[in-house]
Amino acid sequence: MSEVGAVQIPVYNRSDPALWFIMCESTFKLAVPKPITESVTKFNYAVSHLPPEVASLVRDILMNPDATDPYTHLKTELINRSGESSQQEIRQLLSGEELVQTILAAVTDLTLDKAAESSDRIVEVTPVPMEIHAVNKNNSNSMEEKLLCEIEKLNARIDKLEFSRSRSPFRRNRSNQRSRGNSQNRNSSVCWYHRRFGKNCKPEKCVSPCNFQGNENGEE
Repeated sequence: MSEVGAVQIPVYNRSDPALWFIMCESTFKLAVPKPITESVTKFNYAVSHLPPEVASLVRDILMNPDATDPYTHLKTELINRSGESSQQEIRQLLSGEELVQTILAAVTDLTLDKAAESSDRIVEVTPVPMEIHAVNKNNSNSMEEKLLCEIEKLNARIDKLEFSRSRSPFRRNRSNQRSRGNSQNRNSSVCWYHRRFGKNCKPEKCVSPCNFQGNENGEE
């Protein structure tokens, strides 16, 4: 009990876990009546002074301590995992809404319009993390491929419909006239539907302004 009463572990240092372990080890050496050298004892002291959120980083180690050297194992893993956790927090702080909220919170007398403008500027100058950029790029490429595929399908359906109409008697009788009309209107302002279907274009499909010959919209 005298050994327990003589040891005073320093408060955990969140910003520098490695330094905290060095301070703990110095405390272990000053313990009376003799220095603490047992790995299990040092492990128990260290664990008892970890804040709950820090202990959660090494929960698996606390639940199943290393049988050979639990203290050294805890020390190594906690330092490594704390560094990874800090990097994640920094990346989160420097990206998206977290950064915007942090900066705007420090600015006083900020109107709603100025806040919106400032937040847009912050997002514009904030670099996108590489992993997020890669995901966005992949999503963009995937969406573009889907759109191109749908456009190709739509064009195929339109061509098929136009081919079937071209085989009808009415279509054959009007083909020469439609061809002349199309050639005359290529150089004028003609909507896409009339360029595609000629006089077979339905009136409600026409997009103004359209100068297709015989088109009421173009004559107005």
